[in-house]
Parts: sequence; structure tokens; C-alpha cells
Amino acid sequence: GCEVRNSQQQPQTYQQQLQKHQETLKHKTSELTTLEKNLAQLQNTSQHKKTLLAKRLRAIYKMGHLGYLTPLLAIASYDNMQQQVKYLRLISEQDQQLLAEVEQDQQTIRTQKKALEQQKHDIAQTQKQIQQEQAQIEAQKIQKDKLLKAIQKDKTQYTQMIAKLETTREE
Repeated sequence: GCEVRNSQQQPQTYQQQLQKHQETLKHKTSELTTLEKNLAQLQNTSQHKKTLLAKRLRAIYKMGHLGYLTPLLAIASYDNMQQQVKYLRLISEQDQQLLAEVEQDQQTIRTQKKALEQQKHDIAQTQKQIQQEQAQIEAQKIQKDKLLKAIQKDKTQYTQMIAKLETTREE
């Protein structure tokens, strides 16, 4: 009686674990999809910023070794020069900001790629757990079936023995 009760409880426990891991797998797969979308979007944005930065660097290179100062040296009046310095400072700040953003994006991409790999690893582990639990459930079913067959065989034998005893007692 106790063996049968234990064999009935264990598959339910394995079944509960299996359901829990299947839900975890579903959640992790959904997270993985989100991570992949975010990463692709970030890579596109980063590529666009890199292209802008490359254009700016080419423009600076074409200005010569004085870079930003080249336009200033061509200006005759002091008022125009002040205005030009203001614009050049703004351009320089924007270039620095763009460079900082590209560097930050690259760091974020590396971090997200690591998270993506970890997520894939977690999914593989969860799938492995699910397979093990399914195998355990199957093994429990086989064991339960064997036990039930043994009990039925014993019952049949006991029924035959009782029938024999009753026939011998009647004689």
C-alpha cells in the first residue's frame, strides 16, 4: 500500500517540477527574443552614429593639421570670429558627445551580448532539466505499471488460493 502511494505522489511532484520548468523556459525564451530585438536595434543605432562620426573625422582631417582652427584663420573681422568660435565650440562639443555615445553604445552592446549568451545558456540548462524530468516521469510510470501488474498477479493468485481453499473446505 505504501509503495503504491509513494509511486503515485512522485510522478505528481515530477509533473509539478516539469510544469514549473516549462513555464521558466517559456519566460526565458520570451526574454531572449526581447534581448535579441534590443541588441539589433542598438547595433543599428550605433552603426548610424559610427557613420556620422566617421564623416565628421573625415571632415576634420580634410581641414588639415589645424582642424577646427582653419576656418578661424580665414576670418577678417573680430565679430565674425567670435561668432565662428561659438559655432566651432558647439560643433566640437557635439563631436565629443557623439564619440562618447558611440563608446557607450559599444559597451552596452558588449554587455547585452553577454546577457544574450547567458540567457541562451540558461535556456539550454532548463531544456536539459525538462528532459531529465520527462525521463523521470516515464521511469516512474513504468515502475508504477510493473507494481500494478505484480499486485494484479498477486491478487489473481490469492483469489485462486481462496477458491481452492473453499473447494477443499466444502469437500
